[in-house]
Amino acid sequence: MPASVSPPPAAGLNVTVARPDQMGIIASLAHDIWNRYYPSIISKAQIDYMLRQRYSPDALAERSAARGTTLLIAWLGPLALGFAVLSVPEDAPDEANLDAFYLHPDHHRRGLGTVFMEQVVAHLDGQPRQILVLNVNRKNITAINFYFRQGFTIRSAVDVNLGGGFTGDDFIMERPLP
Repeated sequence: MPASVSPPPAAGLNVTVARPDQMGIIASLAHDIWNRYYPSIISKAQIDYMLRQRYSPDALAERSAARGTTLLIAWLGPLALGFAVLSVPEDAPDEANLDAFYLHPDHHRRGLGTVFMEQVVAHLDGQPRQILVLNVNRKNITAINFYFRQGFTIRSAVDVNLGGGFTGDDFIMERPLP
């Protein structure tokens, strides 16, 4: 009798549109992810600022309510392990923006990021968008390499005023949509 083979963990990944009552789940994920992953890339002060400005439950609820913006949560069974923010700008009819794409570091290197990205892109089906665009910190080599594997290329390098005296030293990356 052949040995049983369990399905890869990515097989059970499910991505759902976040409900208003799930902003706390995303805020908690953001807090865990940013505080574990980013201290080697940006300062603790900038991490705290970004979490307050972009990833508090109130800030997330405001983003979620914005026209053309969708917050997504990646689930593995009952466990929320990542989130993404998609937006479709009215001033760039061929583009969609991936404003956030985060997977908890405990779940890196298991194929989940690729499945998560595929499911995020699937949320754009039926939209007249041809390009997916994102910003990534130029020091975030792990994420940049992941995005390369997902078909992204570097469009340009930019310095973004984040407010609070902080600057984002980013690459703008893009990939064609199917």
